[in-house]
Amino acid sequence: MMRQRILMEDKQMSNQSEARLAYRLRRRPIQQTARRISLRSLLIAGLILALLCGVAVAAITWGSREYLTYTDEEGNQHVNEPLADLAQSISKTFEGSALRIDVVDAIFDSRSLILTWTMQNKQADRDIYLVLERPQGDEPWISGQGSQHNVDGLFIHPGEVVLSGITTLFDSPVDKDTLRVAFSYAVLSPIGEVVTMGGLDGVDGTNDEYETYRQRIDDLNAEGKLVLAPDGVIELGSGIPETAAGMAYAEMLVAAGKMERIETVEVSFTVESNAEVKNLLPDDQPIEEDGGDNVHRMVKSEFSPNAAVFELPGGQPIEKDNGDYILRVVKAELSPNAAIFELERVFANREAAKRYAPYYTKKAGPNWGFDFQDEDNSWWFFTGSGGGPDAPVALADGTWVWAFEYSITELQSMPKTITIIPLRDDPETGALDIPYPEEAIVLQVP
Repeated sequence: MMRQRILMEDKQMSNQSEARLAYRLRRRPIQQTARRISLRSLLIAGLILALLCGVAVAAITWGSREYLTYTDEEGNQHVNEPLADLAQSISKTFEGSALRIDVVDAIFDSRSLILTWTMQNKQADRDIYLVLERPQGDEPWISGQGSQHNVDGLFIHPGEVVLSGITTLFDSPVDKDTLRVAFSYAVLSPIGEVVTMGGLDGVDGTNDEYETYRQRIDDLNAEGKLVLAPDGVIELGSGIPETAAGMAYAEMLVAAGKMERIETVEVSFTVESNAEVKNLLPDDQPIEEDGGDNVHRMVKSEFSPNAAVFELPGGQPIEKDNGDYILRVVKAELSPNAAIFELERVFANREAAKRYAPYYTKKAGPNWGFDFQDEDNSWWFFTGSGGGPDAPVALADGTWVWAFEYSITELQSMPKTITIIPLRDDPETGALDIPYPEEAIVLQVP
């Protein structure tokens, strides 16, 4: 099974410097098989054929099935058919003078949303730059955890059509049968020549290299250029407006003199839920939410000011006594497209917690994560990310608890069992992701 590492993304638009790119280069990568083949170039080719041969653009297929299909290294295509079959047609068009958006279909399973759409630059003479913006009402923000394809911060050339798709994981299950989806696109036009800026060479750049990189961005901006990073973000460097605090990204680009806003195209529609979320924890002995220490645990850690532990759910947690610590599963939810886990590593006392001190006393110390295997040890999900507080916290009863959460989206198959296996780096040898199957917990899927 491919190794899943912790992926912690900071999407705040205030990080408009090479530090953002350096962070992406320095973090431990998630190793994965080749993703789906990009369809953008195929679509452009199809449009040329359409112009030459009279082929309708609508004949080019795009939707949830294509978005969920990936091609492996041998060229074989794979798709989770039961998940793809849950797609419901939306077929709605939203457009302005410069941008046309055609929402194709959606999959909504009460825990996550898969959405596909196409976008076309209706103009014949200039590029547009698109920024996804939050809804004005109470609708959930679709730019959540999960993968995305041609969604945010991208240029579209005159007449070009791009295929877009996103997977959003909600903070908690949506307890209603329908979901109102709303978002908008700021349609911007660049001011000045667009220059592509590559990333840093290597993953261990020095401070001097970072300074040189930052200065290069500032020099290009001073020349009136618009600096485009490899991930589609416009690099403002030190040219971030003084009034940027609280600004949306599109507003910041306009205030910095890099873009002018052409229009805003709003999208709004409703999808229905046609799948259930399964709780994998036993619920025959529910924990009463009385606000006591066993339920609401928001104790700060002496090692990290941001540390806290999770609230126990309504179901009875599952535990495994591993001697030095207890592995506890306090949340385990499974839907056709997502799996959510909240775990606790419980140490009997301070001395027991200190035996694992290398894992929380060093900023970039060894990793203590988890592998989530199905009964066949197959590649049963595509995207996974997780993490938790930097250190354990002490509770009133003398125990120390270190929380961890993990979220999975884009399931490739529905497992019958899920085995949660601790993975730890070796502080002495530096070996990565050593599995400890003897410490694992096995969850049965109803």
